[in-house]
Amino acid sequence: MQCCDPNSTKPAVDIEDFSCILCQDLFFEPLALSCGHTFCRLCLFKTLQRARKVCPVCRANCHVNCKTQQPNVVLVNLIQKFFPEKYEERRAETEKETEQLSHTHPIFFYNDFKFPWSTMDLRLFEPRYKIMIRRVIESDQKFIYLPSFNGYQVEEGQIGLLGTVTHCEFDDMGCASLSMDLRQRIVVQNSWVEQGTGNLHFCEYKLLEDDPSEPSEESRRIIQGMFNAIATQLVLPNSLEFPPAENLDRVLWWLIERVLKGSLPRARLQNLMSSTTLSQRCDIIAECFTRTEEICI
Repeated sequence: MQCCDPNSTKPAVDIEDFSCILCQDLFFEPLALSCGHTFCRLCLFKTLQRARKVCPVCRANCHVNCKTQQPNVVLVNLIQKFFPEKYEERRAETEKETEQLSHTHPIFFYNDFKFPWSTMDLRLFEPRYKIMIRRVIESDQKFIYLPSFNGYQVEEGQIGLLGTVTHCEFDDMGCASLSMDLRQRIVVQNSWVEQGTGNLHFCEYKLLEDDPSEPSEESRRIIQGMFNAIATQLVLPNSLEFPPAENLDRVLWWLIERVLKGSLPRARLQNLMSSTTLSQRCDIIAECFTRTEEICI
């Protein structure tokens, strides 16, 4: 395909001069590497995510962050000027895959359950996690918290949490002390280990959303009553707060994390993490409180 004005003396613009060598199509969000070669953002990400961080053409080292690096603005402007319709076609073609790029993060394994709306302090000293946290801080501040009790392996369908770093400090050894918020549950869809990272795992995931449901009045009464009783007796550190009493979902996760986690079997905790209705979780927790005569906090 060429773009030219028949009345112009200027040479025609050939679309092949603006094509990615990886997908053999028009550049979309082109990223330029330090070696001079340029690729579509999505093409480069897919190429580098499971391989050594080298240029696909000349094999020069490249430690580019495909999520955050800005595209080559001059090249984008030229493409939109000469091939506007084709560029919009490319945008539509890559929209779904580009969205998946935002649902791809490194994994931190830990042999304990955490739950939505919880917080966590960590000190990262393993080489793979030093690499992980540097990348996280340089990008969107997010990584996956994945409870693991079988040798830190990833399986499709595992439930984890999307963590967001809220504070991070590095020492002279490159170790990181950080705080993070854990909010949304995720379901692992695909995973891999990146070469040259000392066994750092990554995964593609989808968010685990609740289906609409309405807890029974009995379960709601038991849970709210227990929460109110605990809230009137428990003194929290200054850094912690009680969840809003009117938000039953947050109250429920708070009770699981702060009160019940140590007394429930692992299988029950897994059921709570994988549940997809608020009513189901309420019934499980209400039953636990009903059977328990005294809870030690």
